[in-house]
Amino acid sequence: MKKGLFAAIAAVAALALCAPTTVSAANSPDGQIVIEEKNGNGGIKTGMTAKEVDAAWGTSIEKDYGADLVVVFVGDAHVTPETAKNVPDKTVAASEYKGTVIAHKGKSTQVGKSITLKAADLSPVVVLGPADQKTDDGGKKDSTPKTGDTSTAVWGGMLVLSVLAAGAALAMKKSNA
Repeated sequence: MKKGLFAAIAAVAALALCAPTTVSAANSPDGQIVIEEKNGNGGIKTGMTAKEVDAAWGTSIEKDYGADLVVVFVGDAHVTPETAKNVPDKTVAASEYKGTVIAHKGKSTQVGKSITLKAADLSPVVVLGPADQKTDDGGKKDSTPKTGDTSTAVWGGMLVLSVLAAGAALAMKKSNA
């Protein structure tokens, strides 16, 4: 009787964990917005000052965020694969690129600590940070974006399922002994 009850509880737990991760095929995105490094994109190059970006793009980064900012990353935002039709918006934070402020020159220029990119309004993305960004050893800080796996919910769910399966196996082994 204990085996059946435990197996039922494990099955319900597995279904409960898997249910939130399933996505309807009709709403499932077939593409995504990615930002790749492309120095010189939109007339902006790494090392340019906030004042130079303001002059090139008509923004007010220097006034709003400080004169000590320089470009630490220049990128090209685009949809991948190019043929994708259902592409969700992408929120991008300057902190992801080790910067202070992020700017996007598209149909409507956006500037802020984070911005939201839409598939129909992409390219150039610029990240600015303090001019004195240095590492402990005196070198320039790495401005490469973090590209880690963002599906921690899936991995967490798999971990919980494996713990449940291991627990079930131990419980059944003890009851058979």
